Amino acid sequence: MPRDAALMTMRDMTDRNRAEQGLRQAAQQQNHYLKEAEQALHESEVRFREIAEKIREVFWVTDPAKTRMLYVSPAYEEIWGRTCASLYENPLSFVEAIHPDDREGVLARTASQTSGEYDEVYRILRPDGSLRWIHDRAFPVHGPGGELVRMVGSAQDITKLKQTEQALRESEGRYRSLFESAPDGILVADSQGTYVDVNPSGLGMLGYSRNELIGMKSADILAPKEFSRVDSALTEINQGVEHRHEWQFRRKDGSVFDADVKATVMPDGRILAVVRDATERKRMEEQLRQSQKMEAVGRLAGGVAHDFNNELGVILGYTELLMRHASEAQRSKLDQILKATQRATGLTRQLLAFSRKQIVDPKVLDLNALLSDLEKMLGRLIGEDIDLAIVPGADLGQVKADPGQLEQVVMNLCLNARDVMPDGGLLRIETANAVLDAGHAAHHEPIAPGRYVMLAVSDNGCGIEKEILSKIFEPFFTTKESGKGTGLGLATVYGIVKQAGGYVWVYSERGQGTTFKIYLPRIDEPAAAPDVQERPMPSKGWETILLVEDEGSLRAIAREILEEHGYRVIEAAGPIEAIEIASRHPEPIHLLATDVVMPGMNGRALFESLVAARPGLKVLYMSGYTDDVIAHRGVFDSGTLLLEKPFTALALLGRVRAALGEPGKGENAGRK
Repeated sequence: MPRDAALMTMRDMTDRNRAEQGLRQAAQQQNHYLKEAEQALHESEVRFREIAEKIREVFWVTDPAKTRMLYVSPAYEEIWGRTCASLYENPLSFVEAIHPDDREGVLARTASQTSGEYDEVYRILRPDGSLRWIHDRAFPVHGPGGELVRMVGSAQDITKLKQTEQALRESEGRYRSLFESAPDGILVADSQGTYVDVNPSGLGMLGYSRNELIGMKSADILAPKEFSRVDSALTEINQGVEHRHEWQFRRKDGSVFDADVKATVMPDGRILAVVRDATERKRMEEQLRQSQKMEAVGRLAGGVAHDFNNELGVILGYTELLMRHASEAQRSKLDQILKATQRATGLTRQLLAFSRKQIVDPKVLDLNALLSDLEKMLGRLIGEDIDLAIVPGADLGQVKADPGQLEQVVMNLCLNARDVMPDGGLLRIETANAVLDAGHAAHHEPIAPGRYVMLAVSDNGCGIEKEILSKIFEPFFTTKESGKGTGLGLATVYGIVKQAGGYVWVYSERGQGTTFKIYLPRIDEPAAAPDVQERPMPSKGWETILLVEDEGSLRAIAREILEEHGYRVIEAAGPIEAIEIASRHPEPIHLLATDVVMPGMNGRALFESLVAARPGLKVLYMSGYTDDVIAHRGVFDSGTLLLEKPFTALALLGRVRAALGEPGKGENAGRK
């Protein structure tokens, strides 16, 4: 090649430039992506911290060996009661806070997990001594090559959840305890009425075992008459309507009973039914209805007897007056009128005894002595074909009652016993001390617990059918043939016993005989001495008597009897008229003879009105019953003079004289 020659090499650089340009652009793009990734990572870390530091759950990050805490969220301070700085300084304080009773188990279980992952529930103790329940979870984080690079986890305070669970367990325990011990039957059924649970009371009520009853339906334990309303009741209950009705159930042995049922649907859709045996309630309701009926009839009987006594008093008075001047033949006929009047008087006394409005003169009595006095008469009364056994109780207490009434009670019961033993039998009368307590109250009408004396009259006759036992004390109820009984015998017994503050119960079975048990309050007083008889013929009088009686015909005959015996009589048809007459009468009035029960004002109120202006005024009450006006529960106050209607002329004159006292010397002594 010539010396001055030049060698030139040329290379096309277009591709290279393009490649370099591409590399530069790629590098720029990569830098951009790296910056975006870094920005995204930063933003992600910011968002994580924002979330971690705001929620009430503890987030934590440690190195793989858990020897260095890399991050813990602020919730740690609130839940653990320790600072985050203390955990950074000593990561083991995280473990040391675990309750000593839980720590060993937690550490053993977490150590056994080779992956480092765990899920534990344990308790921690805060520095203030309070306890918290923690749900702690840990997860391993691996690098690109699968190596463990860190551990992350979360810890949640579940104390309230644990407390709720405990409360639910306790509530369920209390519910189960109440369920098992409830006196009422409790049955749980599904929405279709199939029983899934029942308490012991329900099993005892129905007579089934638990295994027998579970799986049954309502129709299996209800009386057939209830089948038609089962479906509609289930529909209502499932719709949320509370069910309160009476149902009739059928026990395993086939017997039926009435029950009050309250059923409702529970939140889980099951039906809860509370069943209460209504037998006792219905028995008490029947007793109440019977008592109310007896009370109503008693009021009616008392009112009728009161009015009838007035009429009998008129008949009795005029018959006695006519007999004074009658011929022998007339006297015989008038005597029949008197006997009929006396029989009618006996009937009214029975009505008044039933209605508990009869005037009574109670005395402290020894029932054994009373029965001893009656024994001979009772023997004649019941006949020779009936054996009478009187069994007196030892150390018998005393009772306070009208002796005549108690004799009537015994005689009525003995006559009833005789009638149910037409072919002879045994009549047993016994007495004993008794104590009535709450147990008696549960099976009989309401009673006042206390000490009583029992009088029992038993026979071995035909007995009484169960269906009529509830009616035997009703007035005019009788099973005897027409003309053989008034139906007042047992009603009278009932009224007398009630008036004396006692109780009478009857026990009987068909073919097994009958026992009447009477309980009278026992008192600790000696028996009363025998009565001193009233003088048969009172002295004549001269005093002025204000006679107040709203029954005109009775007032007229009483006036005639008194005037014939020397008394001066001023009469009034009622209390208001009596007060007006007394205010206008200038002379002394020695005695007020007044009816007790009158329209507008009773006899006692009338006397109190008059005696204020006439301090020396005496009083004699007249009545067929007391109506609690001058008496407490039909028993007149001690010292009160009372003339029982209907009265004879002798009884009227005797009571008037007793009220006034013996007259002074001379017929006109003291007259002004």
